[in-house]
Amino acid sequence: MNMYMPITHADLPAWYELSFDARRATIILRVHRDFIRNAKVAATSESPIVKDFIEKFGFQQFDGNFTKNFGFDRAFHLRNVCPDGFNEFTIKLPQVERETGEPCRDCKGTGKNWEAHDFRCFDCRGTGKARELSWHEVYAISASFTVFSHLAYCPDWGTGSPSSRISTRSQLLTVQTITVQSMHGGSLYGMFSIPLVRWLSRLPENTHLKKVEDAMKAAHNRMLGWRSYNRHEFRVRLQNEKGGLQMDCPGNACGLHPSDMFHSGFKEGYDFSCHNVDTPMQQLTLIAGLAALCDLARKEI
Repeated sequence: MNMYMPITHADLPAWYELSFDARRATIILRVHRDFIRNAKVAATSESPIVKDFIEKFGFQQFDGNFTKNFGFDRAFHLRNVCPDGFNEFTIKLPQVERETGEPCRDCKGTGKNWEAHDFRCFDCRGTGKARELSWHEVYAISASFTVFSHLAYCPDWGTGSPSSRISTRSQLLTVQTITVQSMHGGSLYGMFSIPLVRWLSRLPENTHLKKVEDAMKAAHNRMLGWRSYNRHEFRVRLQNEKGGLQMDCPGNACGLHPSDMFHSGFKEGYDFSCHNVDTPMQQLTLIAGLAALCDLARKEI
């Protein structure tokens, strides 16, 4: 059977999985080798989407066959070929905001706020050193996710019967990303599966998923450093008894939420979408949260 069935309507075997290593601020992507062998369209350096990204972002190379590394400028590093049939890739989040070594222009290197001498300088956070954003690596990761999610969106093979199941584990969620240098340029959306929503619906309404929040903090802090003023902007909670999940991270009402068509009960999955995800850092912070959600659910489903 080759007709595509979404994970919101059927419990399908996993063709990829997400996980998160908070200690190393690393997203882990596991891709099943049956998917790699059977995917009808493999991305190459000549694929239109790849050529467009290289032209717009200046990436140096692209690997697209999943047998070594994957993505732009080796964004996804092949760490392990696992005995359970998955190739495991590590995606180490980069330090985006870095010190330049020059004195901070705002405080002239003193680390003090000139208008309020008892407070440290906002721009350099009291270090006296100028800081700058380095975008290349984070865009390479985001663009690599976008190419991968394009390939992995709707596998129309190997899910029709028990004999053709590529994995004994369920696909918990899928995620699609967008990578553009503009407003909403880090947008993402996807689906939560039937098993995942059943698990979420067993939790009490307004439950806060602290481990998911902590993963988002670890990802954000790795890329942009710790800012005490935004620590309360990380929120992951259940909106209702149906398993509707809200995920928020720093930004202008930035986060993920059930889509408007969300009317699921205990036996269905649902679509999720985003609001005001403008940068790749916000996008990857939310993906880290989704990965941690998968880790948590795998232990309890």
